[in-house]
Amino acid sequence: MLVGSTAYHVIAAASIPKIATWLRKRYFFSRCHQPGRRLGAESIHRNGRSITMKDEVGRHLKGAPLPDASWHYSPDLVDRLVDTIPILVKSKQQTIDFFRSAGVAEALLRKIQATVSTDARSISKYEIARIVIRQLNDGGDRFLRERREIIRRVTQWEDFTLSWPNDQDKARGLVAAVRQIVDVRDSFTRMQQERDQERLARIREREEQLERKRSHRAARTALRTRMIDLKGESNPQRRGRRIEVLLSDLCKVEGIQIREPFEVRSAGTPEEQIDGVVMADGHLYLVEVKWWSEPIDIAPMSSHLLRLFRRPDVRGLFISNSGYTDPAVQACRDVLSQKLMVLAELNELTLLLEGDRPVEDWIREKTATVVTEREPFRILIR
Repeated sequence: MLVGSTAYHVIAAASIPKIATWLRKRYFFSRCHQPGRRLGAESIHRNGRSITMKDEVGRHLKGAPLPDASWHYSPDLVDRLVDTIPILVKSKQQTIDFFRSAGVAEALLRKIQATVSTDARSISKYEIARIVIRQLNDGGDRFLRERREIIRRVTQWEDFTLSWPNDQDKARGLVAAVRQIVDVRDSFTRMQQERDQERLARIREREEQLERKRSHRAARTALRTRMIDLKGESNPQRRGRRIEVLLSDLCKVEGIQIREPFEVRSAGTPEEQIDGVVMADGHLYLVEVKWWSEPIDIAPMSSHLLRLFRRPDVRGLFISNSGYTDPAVQACRDVLSQKLMVLAELNELTLLLEGDRPVEDWIREKTATVVTEREPFRILIR
């Protein structure tokens, strides 16, 4: 059987979740509810503004932190303080002075002081403590400082010689009991604050993720619009430059490393024109883009294959607006054991940007189709 303080600790630890729920309800209803009134009809005041209970609950559900209720006395703490404070001192006047020294306003003590001065027998030390503590508790945030100061004084009380000799041991036990209640509440408050911080961090992380997705989707939509607008460009040179810029912007949006168009020179003379180099799935791809009215034939395909053969460990990505002839596709298939070429259509990218599928994932699947099925050109849009 568990006895004494051990049993108390076990019960207190097991009751923390219930204490949490109870404290929240206690806080809201003690602040905002009176019998016979609608929920939210009563209000409290914060920073000069009237706040209803519905406002408080709504703010909490939206993620706002709860108001500081950690020192709003619960019934068990009220009872324990009422039992403890009167026994720490010897007289009724000293009980009043205890509250006065804790900063309790004279307006709250005036009536009790008058009663003690004129008819001390009509009121006990315990009644004095209960009246003052209830007034402070019902006062909400107005008396938060006084409530905290009372708790601080009781929990730090060490001079038990101020009690009657026969009450000193009892006073020590009651102070220890108050400390124990406060420790449980402090532990709950810290755990609640940690949970609130974790929850808010998760909310912020989700919001940031959603914002990144929204921005990414908006950027892809803008790129798709620009691709469609290319069809209205009649000047081949301007259209070529626009395609190069568009592909560069696409790789930046998708987080794909890219080297923009460049020339390879030999003895100061241009030898090769490379439309771009991208790093996808850990592999380098030499990119060639053509906007022709006719399908890509063997000649331009052979030129791009030759660029691959001049470089080790590099793959090819050919993007055409008009498809490919069978000889061009066969040429890529014939050299597959030596060089890998991925053939794509510009419309694939246009359709791809309608959804959320990453471009790098699309390149990976097309590459796998080339390797496993020896099929350089297959349109893959889900």
